[in-house]
Amino acid sequence: MAYSKYTLEEVEQVFSLGEKTESLFDNVQGISPTGWLLETLQKAQFMPTKSEKARSELIITPILLTIAEMNKETITIFSGENLEADIEKGLNGECDYILSRNPKSFSLKAPIFGLVEAKQNIVENSMGQCAAQMLGAQIFNQKRGNNITKIYGCVSNGDVWQFLKLVQNELSIDTKKCYIDNLSELLGVLQYIINDK
Repeated sequence: MAYSKYTLEEVEQVFSLGEKTESLFDNVQGISPTGWLLETLQKAQFMPTKSEKARSELIITPILLTIAEMNKETITIFSGENLEADIEKGLNGECDYILSRNPKSFSLKAPIFGLVEAKQNIVENSMGQCAAQMLGAQIFNQKRGNNITKIYGCVSNGDVWQFLKLVQNELSIDTKKCYIDNLSELLGVLQYIINDK
């Protein structure tokens, strides 16, 4: 079983995770989107975004590129990398985006602190996959002697962004989704995650 095979219920049962819903990002300061990001997303409106790949390339990637540029001395964002954490437990496979605190690194290194899973439609249907990837990141870090306390995850179709947080064996699901029509808030949440060590 790879990451994509897990439902949220299966992840919680197999790995004995607790689950709760809570507000993860109270009092987040918004960040004004750059002119480049606004222009890029405006151009994307003229393209068909019917597939997961199109939504990933035209909407999600520009947003992540913007936040990566703002933090280029502190993070690296990997796209389409395999995260092989524990093959026997099915914690392996490709992740859409992996966020690492190892800046300017060509190869994936610990600590991984966040993941973003791109989807075509309903984000809630893929929270199990994202939670499994977060567990994979936790194990990946531990095997390399880096036991950071929090791993963040997100499932997004570009328009809707659903965030999760894993602390040890407790999975928190944000009670509030972020939306692309409030880019300032979304960028603020992403920056909050980067700052939350």
